[in-house]
Amino acid sequence: MVETIVKSIKVPGGKLLEIQLDYDPNECRVVKLYITGDYFAYPPEKIDEAEKSIESRPLALDLLDIVRDKLSYTTLYGVTVDNIVELLREAIEEAMEKCRQ
Repeated sequence: MVETIVKSIKVPGGKLLEIQLDYDPNECRVVKLYITGDYFAYPPEKIDEAEKSIESRPLALDLLDIVRDKLSYTTLYGVTVDNIVELLREAIEEAMEKCRQ
């Protein structure tokens, strides 16, 4: 069984950012991460690498460091790495709470 958490923000003075975190609540593992919105990233494949970097990993806040590291050499227009990491933190914390139930 897979559950989904979606978090989105309109970055002040910037663009829309959305995180979709698909996770397995029985195993408390990430199934898939989607980072989308109307921002621009260069090179764009770094977003894909960040998404794939946490697939199948246990839900934990250290996943934020992995994603931050993958995006460290990415130029973003309209959002920041911190915006992405903060939204992902919210999604991971919510998923972890649901796994405890």
